[in-house]
Amino acid sequence: MSLSKRQLEKIGTAFIAEQCYREGLRIAYPDIDDGVDLIIFRISEQGNFDAVPIQIKAFSTESFYTDKKYLEIPKLFIIYLWYVGSGKQIRSFGMLYEEAEKIVDKNHWSRKDGKYAYTRGSETLRNALVPFEIKSWKMLLFGN
Repeated sequence: MSLSKRQLEKIGTAFIAEQCYREGLRIAYPDIDDGVDLIIFRISEQGNFDAVPIQIKAFSTESFYTDKKYLEIPKLFIIYLWYVGSGKQIRSFGMLYEEAEKIVDKNHWSRKDGKYAYTRGSETLRNALVPFEIKSWKMLLFGN
């Protein structure tokens, strides 16, 4: 049985929440999805509140998607999850949204109406995302 896009996103969000909780981070859910699916936050040892907006792209295959509308959201991170709901171990990649657009530009991939979608994994895509594979959510989002 294949899962719907909404089901993949729910599974992906639960995966992200688990990973973040393990690193001492917290999750908030916006009441309206206008480009921000999740907010990951922490209260630092100095008592500062730090929060990061997240856009999630959860796929059962090796896929990639951008939409220039996300450039309007300051400091937005985009998280790509591969193999969600597939029975394989989920792989996660994360970057500031601007980096995703740079990947499209660097590879001369064409956009339609400001959007780019790649739904068949390739060596080019895998090589482009390897530097962004998430080893630590805290390091990715907060630098420590």
